[in-house]
Amino acid sequence: MTRRGTRSGFVAVLAIALLAVTLGVRESVRTEAAWLDVETGRGTVGTLTLAAPVSQEQCAYDSGRPSDIQMVWKYATGTPAAAGREYGYVSSGKVVAVPSNLTGSVTTTGSRSSGYRSTFDSDLFSETLGGKYVVAVRTTLVISGGSTWTSPWLTATVTPGTEACVMSDR
Repeated sequence: MTRRGTRSGFVAVLAIALLAVTLGVRESVRTEAAWLDVETGRGTVGTLTLAAPVSQEQCAYDSGRPSDIQMVWKYATGTPAAAGREYGYVSSGKVVAVPSNLTGSVTTTGSRSSGYRSTFDSDLFSETLGGKYVVAVRTTLVISGGSTWTSPWLTATVTPGTEACVMSDR
């Protein structure tokens, strides 16, 4: 009989130990996983806001001429010296950059210090935006790695049949 009692006691102790181990494992499942990544890297992250070009005078439109639109503008104060410009016109109902095959339709004279006069040829007026002709210029800046930053557009809007031309930044 002693033997049987020892065996029962042993089984009971084993069952309690197994239960304790099982409960202990359950508790460890509740911990959150953590990953270690030994790879590292370095880089500079920055932000840049380019202001739209600034209108220097009201735009001009003369329906008696070959219907060109002229914008007089300059870069906003604080624009980086490396900044460039991009011209825009209406295509598919929105202002988009003038494609390379039409860049000859825009001529610009002037300098950074005195400002610029850009003349948009009527070749760019095949579409209207809300029944109006719209041409535009914006500031661009290409940074290392090839990323291009752009400002909002400075637009010149003309209602066909009138001489009125209105400048605004979008």
